[in-house]
Amino acid sequence: MPYYNADYIATGIETNIILEDSANIWVTFVKEGAGYKNALGYYVFDANNPPATPPPAEQINIIFPNVSNQDSGGGLLPGNKVNIGLFPAGIGIGWVLVTNGWDSSKQKVGQGYWTVFSEPTYNPESDPTLQYHNVQLIDEETERVVLGFEHMRRDYFSDIAIKTSNAVNLNDVDLGDAEGFAILSKSGITNVYPSAVTGDVGTSPITGAALLLTCNEVDGAIYTVAAAGPLPCRVTDAPLLTTAVLNMQTAYTDVAGRTNPDVLNLGAGVIGGQTLTSGVYKWTSTLVVATDITLEGRPDDVWIFQVAGTFNMSSAVKISLAGGAQARNIFWQVAGAVTLGTTSHFEGTLLGKTSIAVQTGATVNGRLLAQTAVTLQTTTARNRTTGSKRNAGL
Repeated sequence: MPYYNADYIATGIETNIILEDSANIWVTFVKEGAGYKNALGYYVFDANNPPATPPPAEQINIIFPNVSNQDSGGGLLPGNKVNIGLFPAGIGIGWVLVTNGWDSSKQKVGQGYWTVFSEPTYNPESDPTLQYHNVQLIDEETERVVLGFEHMRRDYFSDIAIKTSNAVNLNDVDLGDAEGFAILSKSGITNVYPSAVTGDVGTSPITGAALLLTCNEVDGAIYTVAAAGPLPCRVTDAPLLTTAVLNMQTAYTDVAGRTNPDVLNLGAGVIGGQTLTSGVYKWTSTLVVATDITLEGRPDDVWIFQVAGTFNMSSAVKISLAGGAQARNIFWQVAGAVTLGTTSHFEGTLLGKTSIAVQTGATVNGRLLAQTAVTLQTTTARNRTTGSKRNAGL
């Protein structure tokens, strides 16, 4: 739209509704194509004296708590409508969208990632040309208004490449005996059958009784520290597992200790739509991969991602590789809990300080190395090396 219909979001175009006569207003759902569960609301104001600052939360009325299609994580169908009331002349109506505001676990609207308004000056972008988030198309004959919203921050999400400077000299990460594992956990691996794992699997120091994969789900060795675990494929090798876990922890410390990041707090912790070249990326809090990203580089390039908080990939989001980039050279160090959303696709070695949860239908090309538990739900995970300390590429 900024290129083909720039007049729709040009300065001076009205983005709120200003009533010249009294009106009974209905809001009808038509369609959505967002990956988030957004909440849509409105607020009213005196059109002759519009407020200079955003309305407080108590003045925002939620119309659709989860403005998502029935087949897209919500319950709405085209034509579903809500009457928001009868308003007198001289009233202005502004629109509000809370990005990913619907909290399905609590069944209520929360803070979401950020809030965008139909009034552009309220929006978080510092560049005024990027503050427009909605379009109103008015059919004067039927007196209907079609409202469209862009829920992404326009200064975070663009089809751009993030280039780094010192990646040429970036050293690889030595995984030691953890290298051949597709999944390695200190406190257990739970599983919703069937998953498909290519590569070795192991738990230590917890026994194999906490390793709930079956033999036919694993194309590789299943290592345990004692005589417990899936039969008949279980291999008892406590010394190997002890070393592998120590190597995993050393690798975590190595990755976490890489200093002078090329990129700090990209997207304020919410990324998507970007192509990232090799280098060190650091987030001092949480990280959300909200839409698809691409890692582009040469076969020997290395990516280091340091996350001080939790790490979440949204459902159906994919990490893609381009230009020869290899999953074996991509390392994600995460201090908080990790969640790979439903049907998402992850690339690289995930070094988790705490838990790693892989939700239904998600796929992993790389390794899941957790210092607590790993949870699988009909997961496909592959580490295409064939044993410890091997050099075959992923």
